[in-house]
Amino acid sequence: DPELVFVRNRLDRSWSVLKKWLLAVLIVFGSGFGLRFALRHRAAPQGRRSAPLADRGALTPVSRREQGTVLALLAVALALRSWGIVDQALDLLEVSYLPGIGRPAQFAGGASGLMQIPLMLDELARLYCIDLVHPPLYHAVMGVMGLLGTGEWLLRVPALVSSLLTGWMLWRLLRRWSPTAGLAALAVFAVASPAIYFGQDATPYATVGLVALASVLALLEALEAGTNRGWWWYFAVVVAGF
Repeated sequence: DPELVFVRNRLDRSWSVLKKWLLAVLIVFGSGFGLRFALRHRAAPQGRRSAPLADRGALTPVSRREQGTVLALLAVALALRSWGIVDQALDLLEVSYLPGIGRPAQFAGGASGLMQIPLMLDELARLYCIDLVHPPLYHAVMGVMGLLGTGEWLLRVPALVSSLLTGWMLWRLLRRWSPTAGLAALAVFAVASPAIYFGQDATPYATVGLVALASVLALLEALEAGTNRGWWWYFAVVVAGF
């Protein structure tokens, strides 16, 4: 209802908003996993089937010392990203990513023909239209965090968790080259200013980084194993991340 657009709370919990989240999420998940399920018995032509890559040799086992170093670096990353999360108020960019900040009213205000164009552009430029291009699953996650309490720091928890998981996956990915490379990559990520900034921000950028890295790692493991389980994991990351 256009009359309600300007009175909506930025943490709107009304069923009409939740219903749109749910529909968008079901479309993404239902179409992706539905297609994968429908094709599960379809064999690819000979020579194009999923097969494991040539033996690349066993990875170096993770030592207790390496495990301790990884945990210490993740603790450093957590400390740097937690600093200021509770004290700092949400800024405009963070607020613009929150669900329920509004939906656009009917375009053009009754104009017709070419006269609609400038009015439509003006409408699309308003703050409450920004969330139309945002990921539905992330909006659902933020909506759930908003239901847990009124503290603004709760809305930054998904980014914090995503950032820490990204660091862990970065270590796993780079230690394929060598354990030293994996630890060095995690150390740089733990103290890098952009990673810290987006790891304590109520925006989806840290989650986008997590999805990108997880998809690469899952793809490598699927190619190496050549199993349905490996490809299910890759598909799950890509569908959920999209």
